[in-house]
Amino acid sequence: MGFRQICAVVGGGEPASVALHERFGFAEVGRTRAVGWKHGRWLDAVYMQRALGTGERSMPEEIT
Repeated sequence: MGFRQICAVVGGGEPASVALHERFGFAEVGRTRAVGWKHGRWLDAVYMQRALGTGERSMPEEIT
């Protein structure tokens, strides 16, 4: 279908959740700090990304 990247947002930035995503090839590409409040504490949101196929290493196919 032409998808090149897959993105995930790990709510809370929990180390175990980030590690699980890393095990499947995701890399952290950004973090917003203290953007959520839950159970009496501030939580980060961690943005992760993984290339699909050749990712950015090749040009997109022409759309006709």
